[in-house]
Amino acid sequence: MLEDSKDPAIPPTGFKEWLQDKNGIYWISGKAGSGKSTLMKFLAENARVSHYLQDWAGLSAKPVLISWFFWAVGSAMQKSKEGLFQSLLFQILRRCPNLIPIVCESRWQEDSAYGEESDPWTLEELDAAFVIISNQPTPGILFCMFIDGLDEYDGRPTEIIDRLQLLAKAENIKMCLASRPWTPFRTAFAEGNCDGSLLLERHTKRDIERFVKDILEKDKRFTQAERIDKKYGLFVHEVIERALGVFLWVFLVVNQLLKGLGERNKLEDLQAKLDTMPKDLESYFKQIFDGIDTAHRTESAKVFLLTTHAVQPLSVACYRYLEKEHREPGYALEAVIEPMSPEQLTLVHEDVRDRINFLCKDLLEVNETLTDQRLDYQVDFLHRTVSDFLMEKDMYQDLVQRATDNNTAKWDAHQALCYVELARAKSLPLKHGIQNRLNVVFSLVDTLMFYAHEVEIEQKAPQTKLLEQLDRVISDYADNGMVYHWTNARDPPRGLYFDEYNYNSFLALAVQSRLGLYVKEKLDSKPNLLRAKSGRPFLDYALRPNIVTPTRLPQLVEFIDFDMVRLLLDKGANPNEKVSIYGNITVWALFLLSCYEKKDIKSSQAKETWFKAAELMIRKGADRKLKLETTRREKMANHLEAEAAALVKTAKYRRVVTRGGIIEVDVPVELTAVSILREIFGDGKIAEIEAIVPETTSWSVWNLIPWT
Repeated sequence: MLEDSKDPAIPPTGFKEWLQDKNGIYWISGKAGSGKSTLMKFLAENARVSHYLQDWAGLSAKPVLISWFFWAVGSAMQKSKEGLFQSLLFQILRRCPNLIPIVCESRWQEDSAYGEESDPWTLEELDAAFVIISNQPTPGILFCMFIDGLDEYDGRPTEIIDRLQLLAKAENIKMCLASRPWTPFRTAFAEGNCDGSLLLERHTKRDIERFVKDILEKDKRFTQAERIDKKYGLFVHEVIERALGVFLWVFLVVNQLLKGLGERNKLEDLQAKLDTMPKDLESYFKQIFDGIDTAHRTESAKVFLLTTHAVQPLSVACYRYLEKEHREPGYALEAVIEPMSPEQLTLVHEDVRDRINFLCKDLLEVNETLTDQRLDYQVDFLHRTVSDFLMEKDMYQDLVQRATDNNTAKWDAHQALCYVELARAKSLPLKHGIQNRLNVVFSLVDTLMFYAHEVEIEQKAPQTKLLEQLDRVISDYADNGMVYHWTNARDPPRGLYFDEYNYNSFLALAVQSRLGLYVKEKLDSKPNLLRAKSGRPFLDYALRPNIVTPTRLPQLVEFIDFDMVRLLLDKGANPNEKVSIYGNITVWALFLLSCYEKKDIKSSQAKETWFKAAELMIRKGADRKLKLETTRREKMANHLEAEAAALVKTAKYRRVVTRGGIIEVDVPVELTAVSILREIFGDGKIAEIEAIVPETTSWSVWNLIPWT
């Protein structure tokens, strides 16, 4: 790839020349399982690539290499435009921090003024940022982007194609893209439409031959048989030819052949086995899937579904507990807290590895490296094409039917994930408390609560017993050295009005985790919980959700959970309640300030949830005459720095910030509830609110407010 082959049968790639001397797009295409992602990772991390890019950049510039890998079964961010552009932007700004105040001015100002945790970026913001980057001179810096898996993008291919082609027109940007050879990509990147291309399977035959021989020649049984019968060499050649450039197919087939050798199969047996193996991956997966023993299909289907629905690779312990739940329903709820020793974990690892190999026939694999983040070994798909195959509509329905077996109730993968994570929580090696393992604890807690939220949606039932046990389990661990409830061990979000002052609670976490049915049941049984909460009121958590979590979860804080807001208001939450830990500012005021500070960076969908929440709180008596004071960031000419500093003393400006020669001042601004709502939503929405209020009262209090 980095050096063209001397074999005349292998066409030149032109990739080295593209790195050294060309701009635009280089397209790598290939079948599923042909090794595109492996190649892209190799290129993105290879020192010679950086060396050749330096030729492109010249003596006076530095090439900056950044990368992104789409994944269709990953989190929402791993398969979206937002995920792609947010990751690329982060890598660019990390390498070029001088671009930060230029590329993301409004966020720079907000962070400088309030020091808050950043909210999710909208696509409009990201588009605007890359327009600036592509048009902004970056002296001494050029960008080369490696982007894999365009076919894994969750939207229309033409959307991502158009955006990338536009970006690649910039003089300071070039990109290497990889995808399956689908029609939209062939049309966009065919020879003549881009600056270089490569069909991977035309170039991998020698690599596959080397791979097959290396594996088979390490097997003593095969080498002995080959010395006796030269036809074994011809058999190897046939395997290589049938691969058609797909590495994953070769890997699976060679594994099957080695098992045949272990069973003392003769060459004729191996040939017969090869002849029955489909030549494409999907059919091969189907053959493996259909070959699972009938007696174990229910359990294997549960393993596949559990792995498919997990938001991150699960620990081997989870599969041990899935097996126990399969044989003893309710096991997780009845199990006692019993931390697992390293020796026990090793035994579980070996047992689960053998069990998964038996049930899933090479389609799942157990990581052989112990991860400190999870305190366990992890299980994942052999390759992303396996998860693609299992998520196809017919295959998925087949899995669900197998998992349900003869039971009348449909088997719920999210419910099972709740149970296995609870059982794992009871076995964590945390005898000495949680302080040194906070990431492990909060990763498990946040993941389990996400699954519980999914179960609430699917089953329309609260997971009260399970969640109460989770709270009790972590509380038992935390009792060793902690005075306050364990939820207070989590780092609070940065910024004003988020510090918990040790008043956090499990119910507050449930509010932010959108567990509406659980929260309702708790408030129904103990109505005084709402008013007894010290620190931040529950309504504030619902209106300003912001959890600092160590794990990657589908985004939960982009939109307010309006149902949760309505539930709390219906239960008696008061939007005008003063929050003593924040200087007696009200919940309503905190919400309005939060909306005002983020009005320029939130999506229209997020603002719609703001509007619904504001409208409901006004109906419930929120103070419409409320006055607030905040600041607005403004730029000043450099020569006025001394004057600005002097005016700070007179309270005309709150603060003077000088960054990269740019002077910015925080100007005090007095706002009202009405002016904030008008600025965020516009006159039309204000009129809509005014029209709605009279439906519940005989007169409109909005008539008392001067709207001009």
